[in-house]
Amino acid sequence: MKKYLFVLLALMLVVLSACGGSSESKNTENEESKDSADAANEESKDSEETNENEDVYFKNNEAKIEDLKIKIKETMVIPAGEEGNETGEKPVFAIWYETTNLTDKDIDPSTAWIAVFTALQDNDPNAVNELEMGAYQDGTVENSIAKDAKEGTLKIRFGLGFAKAHTFVTGQTPVMKYHRDLMMAILSGKAQIAKAVNATLISLNEAPAGYGAFNGGASKKFVIDPHGLVKA
Repeated sequence: MKKYLFVLLALMLVVLSACGGSSESKNTENEESKDSADAANEESKDSEETNENEDVYFKNNEAKIEDLKIKIKETMVIPAGEEGNETGEKPVFAIWYETTNLTDKDIDPSTAWIAVFTALQDNDPNAVNELEMGAYQDGTVENSIAKDAKEGTLKIRFGLGFAKAHTFVTGQTPVMKYHRDLMMAILSGKAQIAKAVNATLISLNEAPAGYGAFNGGASKKFVIDPHGLVKA
């Protein structure tokens, strides 16, 4: 009788052990399924963030914002007196680029450049020295300031796109590259630079009044946004 009881007890232990193993297996499967779902959600979020970032970017010498794209084809510092800067008294920083209008708006290459880029000269640690706009004196490059790129990419006869020259203020010194993270923050509306520097964003129609106030000594700055590219 004791022998039968011992065998029965052994069988019960085996059955209980098998049930416990089955429960652990189900728990493991549930945890793995939850981890897979979490990973899929993370991948979906990353994909959405990537798509958003593709709307505004700068990579491989190409900048893109909501309304336009600019592809920098070539850059060159031209000393005074040399070809392309024959009559200049200062060296110029010449830039060749292509402009692509992504909207039905009238956007010329010069306005597109100003909307996206600012050239700074790193020659004074206590000041932000913005390079002045100058003329690129090269007869082989067609002046396309008055021409619109309403559809597609604007192509210039020279083959390298529109040329824009920035004049060095105090001689030839290294030029700072723009801060990419700051540019992205400004374009996305996260950084309100105008408020920080007491600047007022105005339209092209408001420019004369803004110039009058500035010329009269008003303690404020005005930024002209002719095409409404900057978020309010």
